[in-house]
Amino acid sequence: MGREEIVLTDPDALRLDEDESRALLEAVRELFESEGFALAWGAPLRWYTAHELLAEMPTASLDRVVGRNVDRWLLASREARLLRRLQNEVQMLLHTHPVNEAREARGELAVNSFWLSGCGRWQEAAEGTVQVDASLRTPLLSDDWASWAEAGGPSMSGRWPSSPARPSAASGWR
Repeated sequence: MGREEIVLTDPDALRLDEDESRALLEAVRELFESEGFALAWGAPLRWYTAHELLAEMPTASLDRVVGRNVDRWLLASREARLLRRLQNEVQMLLHTHPVNEAREARGELAVNSFWLSGCGRWQEAAEGTVQVDASLRTPLLSDDWASWAEAGGPSMSGRWPSSPARPSAASGWR
């Protein structure tokens, strides 16, 4: 991380296990619940929260932010200020948490924040099962275009793209 920006690391790089994830969730639970958030564990890299202010809040997906400066996607609205404060408090709380101390002693990355994505109201799923092929995700996020092409990147659309570029800040994707 540079001193002038905070870049979101791909959560998969954490290799966080269930016990560590649950312990960290319990460590931050009171921070969220004291502000009226409901908090639930979903998987080692996925926690869920509910609060009325999230119903209409726009958020960026992890894949749009991984490897980039997070400032572009941190909202400045009055409602979002509460979330930024929670992010700061979570960072301070987790900085000296025993799970992170053990991770750092093993040479692993510390867990030091959270990222909100997929906010909105619950909607019933459409008919059929959605299947996502994640084989292109890692090469895309690491700008490894040879692996991306080998994994079938060009064949996904049936043609070679004119330039296999990730969505960028300049493209206006959010």
